[in-house]
Amino acid sequence: MLRMIGEQETATLDDMEAYGELMGYNIKRNTLRSQVSIYANHGWLERVAQGEFRLTKLGEAKCGFVKKSEAPIGDAVGASTSVEG
Repeated sequence: MLRMIGEQETATLDDMEAYGELMGYNIKRNTLRSQVSIYANHGWLERVAQGEFRLTKLGEAKCGFVKKSEAPIGDAVGASTSVEG
């Protein structure tokens, strides 16, 4: 769920609920609301509007999310072009 929020930049509870259904998770709305609150209290999510959240840097580290703009540049087949490799 955290990665999905990061990929979308922000996500509403409706977005999260739809994603959960798509992935086959059986998450009730109240459970989702509670989890999002816990994630926000841990500093993994920040509220940007009523019912809308954004992944924080701490949340990115927690779930191993790397923004596409921060990912290493790859060649045509996706291999890293880094010389360290």
